[in-house]
Amino acid sequence: MNFADIDFIPGRHDDFPSERYYALEALSASGMVKLLRSAAHYREWRDHPSAPTPAMQFGTVVHGLVLEPEREIVAIAPNIERRSNADKAVWAEFEAQLGGRIPMKQADFDRAQRVRDAVFAHTSARALLDADGRSEVTLLWRDEDYGTRNKARIDRLRDDGGIVDLKTTTDVTPNAFSRKAETGQLYVQAAHYRAGCERVQQSSSPFFAWIAVEIESPFGVRCYSADKHALKIGRDLAEHAAWIYAEAIRTGQWPGYPEDIVPLYLPKRARPNIDIE
Repeated sequence: MNFADIDFIPGRHDDFPSERYYALEALSASGMVKLLRSAAHYREWRDHPSAPTPAMQFGTVVHGLVLEPEREIVAIAPNIERRSNADKAVWAEFEAQLGGRIPMKQADFDRAQRVRDAVFAHTSARALLDADGRSEVTLLWRDEDYGTRNKARIDRLRDDGGIVDLKTTTDVTPNAFSRKAETGQLYVQAAHYRAGCERVQQSSSPFFAWIAVEIESPFGVRCYSADKHALKIGRDLAEHAAWIYAEAIRTGQWPGYPEDIVPLYLPKRARPNIDIE
């Protein structure tokens, strides 16, 4: 696998460039989620990363506004059609001067700022963020059980050890965010981050909290904590992903799905509630 040859220095890094983090070959929470589908999905994700979608870029901008307000993350795109040669020349000059910033329409940037304002107007969200700590903290460590190199990039690591993760989404109601946590396997992320803190900082995190914020008006905000049962499931899944990863590295094989035929069952929530006498 062709990855950037970057030195892996275990420990906590408070000013680790994001591009260096993403290029670093080590097992992350996002990688674990891919591995839980199959090793082949992980390899495809690492070898051929997809370009960020507009929704992903919007989320990145919100993260920057909330967590790194001092950083200039956006370049306002000129309001042009890009059809004429003159407009194309203006756009080419604009792109040449981006310098790593994300191009964004003024209206979208205004909306991102409203999302940020909603977060800080929310009592619990503000309390989670205002406590002393650092944003965008990188942890690097070696897993002694599987021999893998691991990494985590924590949105907000408080000085009291608490971990805060910011999520932009379309619906932050408990039912909707619970489904998002299930489908996105957010508890794997929570367990992985806590494991990193325990390994690197030699201390357990007292809590893991999500700040969930909607990206459309009225920009609703809810805060959630990871419960012990879900964290246990997250740890089990993270360990299984680490085993898949270690085996793939050991064998040089990155298999996809099994090739056998298995029964397909309806989930309980999809079964009709019918009393049959």
